[in-house]
Amino acid sequence: MSIKAFTFQASHQRHKKLGITDIGRCVLCNNSQESSQHLFFQCSFSAYLWSLCRLKLGLKGDGIDSLQEAAALILVKLSTKTKTAILAKLAFQATVWHIWKEQNLRVFQAQEQHKVVALRRLHDDIRLLLWTCNW
Repeated sequence: MSIKAFTFQASHQRHKKLGITDIGRCVLCNNSQESSQHLFFQCSFSAYLWSLCRLKLGLKGDGIDSLQEAAALILVKLSTKTKTAILAKLAFQATVWHIWKEQNLRVFQAQEQHKVVALRRLHDDIRLLLWTCNW
């Protein structure tokens, strides 16, 4: 059995224990089928975190809609070693981590935090990462 199949099976069993029958639905917004594209970029919960991160960083644009766009942005536009580029990379990584963490919190522990609380924790983590940066 592949790791992907094992992970899916374990997740499916956990969903059944928690009484979640529709495992294809996004647990963050419950409006769409879950996929990595949806979870990280199109979900209303994720879009909220991304929009406020962009606002705090002073980044313009409509945002990122796919993992490919994110990778291209990081490789091309954020490839410099300026403080702004480093901060944007940290924010990107922390945002992905917090979205993943929230999804796991809801699926595996049957808990959820409000998107404002998630944003606050994301902001605190980015500040902590910046304190540890060696400029």
